Amino acid sequence: MAIACLALPVVCLGAAPEPGAQQRKSAAELIGEFQGARIFWQQFDIAKELVELHDTSVLPQLESWLTNDDRHIRGNAAFIFAALGDRRGFDVIAAILNDRSDRPEGQGGQVVRGGGWRLDLQITQDRFYAVHLLGILKDARAGPALVALLQDEQVNYKVAWALGEIGGSPAVEGLVKALLDKNPNVRVTAIESLGKLNATEALPSLRRLLDDNEKSHYGELVSVAEAARAAVAKLEDRPDRVPEAVECYGRDLDAAMKSAGPVALEPVLEKGLAAARDLERGELERLDEPTYRKVQSAMVGFFVSREEIVVAAPDADFFLKLARAKGTAVDRAFFEAYKETYPDGIWPAYIRAQTDVSGCRVFDGKTLTGLYGAWIAFQKSHPGQYREAAQKELTGIEEALESTCACGGEDGVRKELEKFLKTFPGLPVAAEVAARLQAVENHTSGIRFHCTPR
Repeated sequence: MAIACLALPVVCLGAAPEPGAQQRKSAAELIGEFQGARIFWQQFDIAKELVELHDTSVLPQLESWLTNDDRHIRGNAAFIFAALGDRRGFDVIAAILNDRSDRPEGQGGQVVRGGGWRLDLQITQDRFYAVHLLGILKDARAGPALVALLQDEQVNYKVAWALGEIGGSPAVEGLVKALLDKNPNVRVTAIESLGKLNATEALPSLRRLLDDNEKSHYGELVSVAEAARAAVAKLEDRPDRVPEAVECYGRDLDAAMKSAGPVALEPVLEKGLAAARDLERGELERLDEPTYRKVQSAMVGFFVSREEIVVAAPDADFFLKLARAKGTAVDRAFFEAYKETYPDGIWPAYIRAQTDVSGCRVFDGKTLTGLYGAWIAFQKSHPGQYREAAQKELTGIEEALESTCACGGEDGVRKELEKFLKTFPGLPVAAEVAARLQAVENHTSGIRFHCTPR
């Protein structure tokens, strides 16, 4: 009986408003309606209309609602804040997830309509509704907290649904583990979410459920086996299937782009770089032409080509825009340095391309030293963040300082090396740079000045 009651808000909330020609209401009108609504799912429909106005000036008028005793109403107000990019909204909804404190009667606290109120059911319903709101927000920040709640018998089958809405690798990993849950409601919902997320890596686990005939107790009352067969058929027969690493990157990127609030982009970049490495190591060349084109489309934010050379590299412009729109302060700092390093595409600013595969190094007394300084500053300001990626850029610059192909003359090389030593005298690399400078002055460096391709 309790399960049927818990499912009721989902049906109400899932109903889309009838399209009509009615003129959009003003913010003042909608705020009045929101504050006057007494049924939470009707109030939520008003909340969605407020969000569609994209007007953050409404938030001060709703601040007091973030502490409303009725957690359903509190959640509706928090939804508006979160959807409009105010961190307080997400924090309020996330807090309800683990809030088991005493509270007065609110909406959802009855086993059946007309039945007696129970505190334990009120708490469950409030937490259940918070999960629902996070699923609608599709905020990637909720992923870890929701994955942890897959072990919570009060809300875990709703959590499995929400993770399917949010997506991302943590969600997929949690959902695969949830396939072993003793509750068929959880297993069926996890299966459906994995199918929705095109999680081909879940296929082995899904196939193991093809003989599981236990039925779910809500919705269409399908068996675990029926749900698994449908998901396996979908995942195996996808006409647009691309390499698994590419799909993992795509899911994480999609989750970040859908997130209502700031989300760390380092895991997204790491997934993209992992997929890029696989592609550059031969996978890209083995693809048939239609799949190759699909991979190019799927690797959003990356330059992907096999026409003249095989390349899969991040697009600095794309990621900087993403960091400014969805990322954290650390993400913005990283991609600002990355954009400075790669201002025009796949070639760093200190290499002047001369062929499709090679170029000379720019020694101009500022570029190499300036970029090295930018990455050193990033590491000092954000220790432990983007560690491998930042170190890769520093190593690339150090290798450029050792290059034997200089775009300009001897004077430019000398000035660059002298400036580097003056700027970074105490770094381990300074000894090698000093030896290099001495070799230039002795005309024994082996550097080809005004270098052209051989």
